[in-house]
Amino acid sequence: MRIQSIALENFRNIAGASLELCATRVFFVGANGQGKTNLLEAVGLMGALRSFRTRDSAALVRKGEKLARVLMGLDSDKEGAAQLEVQLGGKAPRAILNGAGVTRMADFLGRFPVVPAVSEDMRLMRGSPGERRRPFDLLFSSGSPAYFEALRRYHKALKSRNELLRQQSQNIALFEAFEDELARAGAAVMNFRREGTAQLNADLCAIYAQLCRETETPQLDYAANVVDATESSLRMLFEKNRPRDRLAQSTHNGPQRDDFRFLLNGMNAKDYASEGQQRGLVLSWRLAQARWLERLCGQMPVLIADDILGELDPERRRGFWRAVPDTMQVIASGTTLPASDEKIPWRVYQVQEGMFFE
Repeated sequence: MRIQSIALENFRNIAGASLELCATRVFFVGANGQGKTNLLEAVGLMGALRSFRTRDSAALVRKGEKLARVLMGLDSDKEGAAQLEVQLGGKAPRAILNGAGVTRMADFLGRFPVVPAVSEDMRLMRGSPGERRRPFDLLFSSGSPAYFEALRRYHKALKSRNELLRQQSQNIALFEAFEDELARAGAAVMNFRREGTAQLNADLCAIYAQLCRETETPQLDYAANVVDATESSLRMLFEKNRPRDRLAQSTHNGPQRDDFRFLLNGMNAKDYASEGQQRGLVLSWRLAQARWLERLCGQMPVLIADDILGELDPERRRGFWRAVPDTMQVIASGTTLPASDEKIPWRVYQVQEGMFFE
């Protein structure tokens, strides 16, 4: 998977730009606040039509403007040359692929895989369970349309059941109907999370050994809210919990309460790992994503590395390049140029006040 070109209009602080990205390594360098991350953010839209920085797509439109546009020329291993336009400014981003509007997200996810490795990833280590579930859900949805559909059905039924709880409804038939759907979809979601996490963990362990060359034992752990996540057990649990859930006016148990944990030597890395170890774990997780997506989507993702290379010590930086395949396109940014000893040369753009100079 390669990005050949990108054109932007009214995106963040970028009034207009048209760039050629047809290189294996592309680097954007400049002072803070000039637009480097904004450009990478626009590139990242090709994966799931969402920003890796914000859930508010209106924030992507340049101040004073009503519409922003991003046009990318893509070269997919599976689909060949493609043109993707993303329009921003409405209630949700609108995608036009090869001249035809994209109407179903399920048909789009996974077609142009991208993995962002950004400074904000440390929230995976230190943030709330919800902040961890979101990137896992996006990853699993990109790799499996079935997961995306099960997750969509689960949240739709969950919303309906919670509404019955808020209304203090005594309609048992309605509860049973929504709980049947919750049990079917919830079991599918949780089983996929368990299997997907196990696969990611195997890749994470191998990559961490390349990245750090240390003796620690890393682990990615799926902390399921319900241990026995079969349809029948979930159905019985929802029925059993109705009285308590009515008092709370929300559904207490289910995949909406799941968590994912990073461990080092069997201990929670959030509490026991050093800053460098935590960064190594999070970066290993991102590179593990790339391997996992390549297997499921049938093509190597594009890797976005936003201001992270300068945060790594020399050994971890060398380990990063050991773990990144030579054929993977990497689009990166930083306040200083990357080390000159990398075996693949960089195509470099200078960035100043939303403008780009080669």
